[in-house]
Amino acid sequence: GIYISKNLSWSPHIATISDGARKTAAWVLSVFQDRSALVMLQLYKSLIRSKLEFSCPLWNPVKLPDIAKLESVQRSFTSKITSVSHLDSRLLGQAEVTWVDVTSETS
Repeated sequence: GIYISKNLSWSPHIATISDGARKTAAWVLSVFQDRSALVMLQLYKSLIRSKLEFSCPLWNPVKLPDIAKLESVQRSFTSKITSVSHLDSRLLGQAEVTWVDVTSETS
């Protein structure tokens, strides 16, 4: 679902979906032993990013703390991938795996 506060802030929604995506990421990392970039990218796109991007045109994040919360899920997940864990999440587009900046999907 979509969550919104009484003052029309999307921060509760972003906190909820970030927590849900983080839990899904933890589950993926506990179940799948393969840490190759190809496998992890597919798992990330299908199970984690889909949670982060659900209805994102509606709640487009503009507050820096909200954006940081969303990006922290990706950073945490990518730190577990052997071939790209040494890269900053903003540099991952230049690596063999192309990750998408959460905010770029909503623009």
